[in-house]
Amino acid sequence: MRLRLISTFAIREVLNALRKFNVSVTIATQTVNVFEQDVQRELPALCRLIIIFRVDMNTAKQYAYLFNVSEYNIYTLPLHYFYFYMQGEESVRGLAKSYVIIV
Repeated sequence: MRLRLISTFAIREVLNALRKFNVSVTIATQTVNVFEQDVQRELPALCRLIIIFRVDMNTAKQYAYLFNVSEYNIYTLPLHYFYFYMQGEESVRGLAKSYVIIV
């Protein structure tokens, strides 16, 4: 299902309702362009954790302020690196690298 078919009000209400019941939800997309403009602006307030890999410039511009970096830094991230931001009493943000675990 494409998220453009869901109204902004519905996304906001569903995420808020699920959060009240401690239900975790994952929204994964390669670009915020799939969302309407007002949803793009509201997602950081509706999500407790945001992880962003290398993305298009529009997405990078939309979220660069969360990570205290320029959009260029997000747009040009090397493979396996990602920025993360977690809401809380003291917000946590940083840059990390993923590794393959061989068992």
